[in-house]
Amino acid sequence: MHCEMVLRTPHGLHSRPALYVKTVCDLFPETEFKIVRGQSAARRKEVDPKSFMALFSSGILAGEFVELQVSGRNEALAMAFVKAAWETIRIEDAPGRAGAGNATELDQPDVRAAVYESLLEVSEGMDDPDKHAILAAARVHLMPDGVTTRKVAVLQRRFSQITAALLAMISRHYGCQIELMYEIGEQGIHRCEILPDDMGSFLALLMKPPLAGSKITVCARGDKSPLAARVLTVVLENLEECETWLRGHTTESDDTIVTCMAGFARGLPSAVDTFPPPSKARRSVFPTVQGFHSTHVMVDKELALRSLCEQLQQPTDVDARTLLKSVQDRERSMPTYLTEGLAIPHAVDLDIRQHTIALGVYSSGVPWDVDQNRAYLVFMSAVAKNAQQEYLAYIARLATMFVKHIGLRKELFQAQSADEANRILRAAEQAISFDD
Repeated sequence: MHCEMVLRTPHGLHSRPALYVKTVCDLFPETEFKIVRGQSAARRKEVDPKSFMALFSSGILAGEFVELQVSGRNEALAMAFVKAAWETIRIEDAPGRAGAGNATELDQPDVRAAVYESLLEVSEGMDDPDKHAILAAARVHLMPDGVTTRKVAVLQRRFSQITAALLAMISRHYGCQIELMYEIGEQGIHRCEILPDDMGSFLALLMKPPLAGSKITVCARGDKSPLAARVLTVVLENLEECETWLRGHTTESDDTIVTCMAGFARGLPSAVDTFPPPSKARRSVFPTVQGFHSTHVMVDKELALRSLCEQLQQPTDVDARTLLKSVQDRERSMPTYLTEGLAIPHAVDLDIRQHTIALGVYSSGVPWDVDQNRAYLVFMSAVAKNAQQEYLAYIARLATMFVKHIGLRKELFQAQSADEANRILRAAEQAISFDD
């Protein structure tokens, strides 16, 4: 296999760019590489990129086009990786500059991160059985201190439920923990953490949303954090265009949606023009409350959870003890208290037909976490397998309803049954707009 590539680092292939190229080539011990200079036979010169001295002494100049030839195991992935690294490396320091670093070490974190990000990007969608092992080796060599990426974005407009849910999809798609930090007037700096294995963690954005024009620091942690941070930053700065596309693609899978957003982040000219055509959208339906538990007596968290699981046993046909164990496991890893007395415990990946909820109304409050926050309204969810997107849409809509409908808490406190709770929630849903 062969391809053409161009060197972009300003001072040509001196010692440090050569070391990066060799490092990437060494990820493929069973693959042979040649870099060929010169078009004519008389000027043709072959360089072995696995040899540091051969690269260092090659004299390849900035802006020069060369041919990369690859053969052996993993050749398609190897060619993509070397070309990506070759064209990504940009070292501004002139070779030999005092204090510029040891030529035997990958001493520039920004360059290492850029090269690693380029490898992640080109590997997306490539079918190679060794891809993940090779990427893991690349992470060890290029990002030895772990992978954390920080970017700053200026929010184009206020969050809506649909784009808040999109951030959770991005976190899960790339397997990254995401932290957003922004200032809310006199309230000071607010911090929101989005976890890939907690579908409700993004709701803090809707409960205390940043204003349009706010500067948001995006911090992503995980092996694919460079990709996640870049997609997030582009989405935050282009919310209106992203939302326009999302509203026509509500039935697409989470991975398809994030892949399209990643294409937008790579600089595609227009989300509307370049994303796939919309599939037939189905209207999001707020799930019916099928279980209800209310008491004026103070109860502890375990009793509240057990009571709500018992309420869900009949409509889901799942044993209450099984539901309770799943909910408690998730609560131990990440308590689901949100803010202002609202909690959303959930059991996921259940073999049930549809998303089912039970509502707990506790006028004395339930101590919920180590900070002794009290939950007064508890929405317990039993989530079917492969229904994460529907669940995200539901909790985003739920949070939006509580933010925009000031009297909703008071009305739910007066409910005496599941039917009354459904009537109140339906009326609130119809009364407000979810578009901004």
